[in-house]
Amino acid sequence: NGTGFSTIAYAFYNSWLSVFNDDWCMSLSLQMHEIGHSMNFGHSNEGGETYEDESGFMGYSYPNIDGPRKCFNAAKSWQSGWYRDKGITINSSGATTCFDSILHGIADYPVATTVLLKIQNGSDNDYFVNFNAQWGINRGSSEGGNQVTVVSRARGPRDSFAESELVAKLGSGGSYSFLGYTISVGKIDINKGTAEVMVLPALQNSCNIL
Repeated sequence: NGTGFSTIAYAFYNSWLSVFNDDWCMSLSLQMHEIGHSMNFGHSNEGGETYEDESGFMGYSYPNIDGPRKCFNAAKSWQSGWYRDKGITINSSGATTCFDSILHGIADYPVATTVLLKIQNGSDNDYFVNFNAQWGINRGSSEGGNQVTVVSRARGPRDSFAESELVAKLGSGGSYSFLGYTISVGKIDINKGTAEVMVLPALQNSCNIL
C-alpha cells in the first residue's frame, strides 16, 4: 500500500496523535476507536479475545465510511464522565447498596433518570451495566442490541487506562451473577427504550432503600 506499515491505524493513549493507513482514514468506526485511545480508553474484549466486544467502538473497526452509528460500551461510557449525573455506584458500604428501577439507553440521556450502573464488590474489578438500546445515536450497535450488557474492568480512578471485558448480554428474564451480586432483567420495552433492571447483593431478595 506504499505507507510503510501494515497496521490499519494506531494512536497513543491519552494523547492527541492518531495515524491511519491509507483509505482507513475514512472509516468512521476506526476514527472513533483511535479517538477512544486518545481519551485513554483500552480495548473492549470478550471471552478473553481482544476486540471481540463489538457493542461499542473499542472493539473491531469496519471500513464503512458512514457507520455503524454506535457509542462506547458501559465501562468506557462511565470512564468518559459524560453521563456522570445519570450514573449510580452500587456497593455494600456506600449510600446505594442495590438497584431496582429503569435503565434508559444512552440515546435517551436527556430525558433519562439513569443510564449507567457501576457495581463494586470484593474483587479487583468493577462491573458496569447499561441498556444497549439500539436506536438513535446507538442504532448501529453491532452486538448486544436491545439487551442489558455487563462489562468488567480493573478497578482504578475514573479516567485510568484499562481494557474491558464483556461478560453478559441479558434479554428479558435474563440474569448474571458474580461475586457478591446478581443482576436480573425484567421487561425490555424497545418502543420506550427502557429496561427493568434489578441489582441485588447475594442472599438478598428485594431492594429496600430507606
